[in-house]
Amino acid sequence: METLIQDIRYGLRMLLKNPAFTTIAVITLALGIGANTAIFTLVNAVLLKMLPIKDPQHLVVIGDPTEVNNRSLGTPQTDVFSYPLYREIRDGNTVFSGAFAAATVHRAMVQDENQSFGGEANAMLRLVTGNYFSVLGTEAVVGRTLSPDDDRVQHSAPVTVLSYRCWKNRFALSPSIIGKTLRLNGYPFTIIGVTQPGFFGDVVGEEMDFFVPLTHHAVGGYAWARLVSEP
Repeated sequence: METLIQDIRYGLRMLLKNPAFTTIAVITLALGIGANTAIFTLVNAVLLKMLPIKDPQHLVVIGDPTEVNNRSLGTPQTDVFSYPLYREIRDGNTVFSGAFAAATVHRAMVQDENQSFGGEANAMLRLVTGNYFSVLGTEAVVGRTLSPDDDRVQHSAPVTVLSYRCWKNRFALSPSIIGKTLRLNGYPFTIIGVTQPGFFGDVVGEEMDFFVPLTHHAVGGYAWARLVSEP
């Protein structure tokens, strides 16, 4: 123990005698620790962090990763499908217990009566099919989630589900938010529910603010989506 203390004292004296070397050593250590922290954060987000849903290991992304024009959302690379093709796969499916389609709008303009978003295009939307939440096995903490009935544009008014994070940060966990109307990229949507705490969506590394029926794709300008299924 005494030897260790002597070594520490000697090392401190040497560092004090050589301030230039000490500065370089501190900077090198800081850069090394910072780089390791950044790498671990990335690995944790992409490889270690599990989706906050029931049985995430059972989810399967449908598509051919060898296609030239595929897109990448998280991992792995996937094809994109039209909504009519999704319906054919869903209705003719004999392999999976359920399949949903989804697409992301990374910057959406949000307008509400309280100006919670300040009129800025800083919200993330996930355009999803009505069975999205049921396939993922997650329910609403307030109100309800989307259902297949919400896919029927001609029979329903546009609705949206808030993420718990958005509800907390933008609307102060107010239960009166249910039934309120706001505009997403200029289109009116009625808030029907809030997701469970910790639920951010189905793509690791992306945290959604709103979940909107994919059939209202005009809000995001999408006609194509990614398919995910559960065996």
